Amino acid sequence: MARKGRKRAKGPRTATGQLRRIKASIDPTLLAQSQPHRRWLPESQRRDQNAEDALGRQFMAGRLAGARDGENAALGRLWAGRRYQNLMREFLSVIAAPPGLRASGSAYVAADTGDHDRLAHLLRHDDDAERQDRLLREVNELSALFASSEGMREQRRLLDRVCLQGLEPSPADRSIFICALHNLAQWWRLYPEPSRRTRAYVSERPAWDDATDIVRVEK
Repeated sequence: MARKGRKRAKGPRTATGQLRRIKASIDPTLLAQSQPHRRWLPESQRRDQNAEDALGRQFMAGRLAGARDGENAALGRLWAGRRYQNLMREFLSVIAAPPGLRASGSAYVAADTGDHDRLAHLLRHDDDAERQDRLLREVNELSALFASSEGMREQRRLLDRVCLQGLEPSPADRSIFICALHNLAQWWRLYPEPSRRTRAYVSERPAWDDATDIVRVEK
């Protein structure tokens, strides 16, 4: 007598007779909120796109402005960090930097003080000439700005750590990081102007002079 085998498992099957695997539905929003780098933020802020990198998280946590700064100081510094981020990433892409070194822009340009020819040999020759000139000019201007003193060079290294490498600044380095963003925001004039309240006045005087005659033209 044949031995009774194992019961056939229940469930939908494929054309070959194998069980069809049912993918569990995962909410991408909940998955993003559970990411380790977002957990320390309040739950209402974890879905924000600024929570994706260290610079945005510093902004959302209110760490880009001091007690005496204006209401728009943190926003201007966020814009400055984003512009620095985009500029250095574009520059490192144009010079075809190795992926492992693209997180440190100052490794290529920290020693330069505005000399166009010292960076020209790094550029790929298949890129647009105007784009290359623009990148060289802007990166050289930044290099000259941050090469004036050791303190400024430390600010540049901290900008690379946060904006390019995605590392959170330590509490001891937070004031230096704010100074670096402040210098960039002033250099690029990115601070928003304070909102001015305007008041509308309605004049009670007629729009024409009293001595003016009104003439009606009939067709």
